[in-house]
Amino acid sequence: MFLRKVLLVIAFFLLTVITAIVGAYFYVESQIKKPVEEVGFYRSFVISSGESAKQIGENLAKEGLIGDFFYFKFYLWKSGLKSSIKAGEYNLSSAMSIPEIVDIFSKGKIVEQDIVVLIPEGLTSAEIEEILAGKELLEKGQLIKAVLEKNLNRYYKYDFLLDKPKDANLEGYLFPDTYNFYKKTTPEEILEKILNNFDKKVDLEMREEIARQGKTIFEVLTLASIVQEEANGAGDMKIVAGIFQNRLDIGKPLESDATINFVSGKKMRQPLFSDLEISSPYNTYKNIGLPPGPIDNPGIDAMRAVIWPEKSSYLYFLHTPDGKAVYGRTYEDHLRNRVKYLD
Repeated sequence: MFLRKVLLVIAFFLLTVITAIVGAYFYVESQIKKPVEEVGFYRSFVISSGESAKQIGENLAKEGLIGDFFYFKFYLWKSGLKSSIKAGEYNLSSAMSIPEIVDIFSKGKIVEQDIVVLIPEGLTSAEIEEILAGKELLEKGQLIKAVLEKNLNRYYKYDFLLDKPKDANLEGYLFPDTYNFYKKTTPEEILEKILNNFDKKVDLEMREEIARQGKTIFEVLTLASIVQEEANGAGDMKIVAGIFQNRLDIGKPLESDATINFVSGKKMRQPLFSDLEISSPYNTYKNIGLPPGPIDNPGIDAMRAVIWPEKSSYLYFLHTPDGKAVYGRTYEDHLRNRVKYLD
């Protein structure tokens, strides 16, 4: 009788364990086959040579392409495809299951990238769109529509957008660089690739220093977009950024000709006096403080200049016709420099 009870307990225990194992197995299987999202935009994902399955899985999870790297590793072990993964750049979506992703990796379905695009520093989104349209990657109006979109839920993973005002668009965040785009890409995919690059280039050191100064990335971008237009070279950028910061600190208008050109749509070295009277929040001759947002898409040097400006007592600057920077401490200094170098 006693032996029978013992056997029943053992059988029940084994049945419980087997049930738990089977349940866990089917749960893992369901997670492996379940995409992160029902609908997801395609994005670039790079596997570097020599990366382990764990590193690849962790990167996939970090990019929001899979739920947990454990399921990725388990599927590789179960399918025996671990050694079949090939390095390269892939076009993936969060609407793909892990088997679909691994199938792409194992077959080496890398992105066909034969369209190289250089986005220079200091261009507006409209100017960038012209370059992309010239490469036949999109039609005019498509990128602008994506940039101006206020509903940015699809870009939730970018924490650098968290301090952006809700009514501001993505002007300023289109990081200048050389890009490789595949054919038949969408404007949203192009924008996402550019934002991915911004996320990498604006590193932790920069973000920590911005936070330490009590500023936001959006504020830095806004001033950097002005510095990008006003200064010549990285060294001049640091001094010009310091001058603008001095003006902000004492409540003096920035008086940036670049913001006037942004409002007027002109590309004048010296705006007309009538342009200085334009009523606009971007008119930094009339308004104190930063304009509502970036006037272009600045490069990394302009951003770093704003984060780490060169301290000086200057409040004025100008550039001679040959590009030489001349600085002044007082308005009288500035007038003398104008007479000497420009008039």
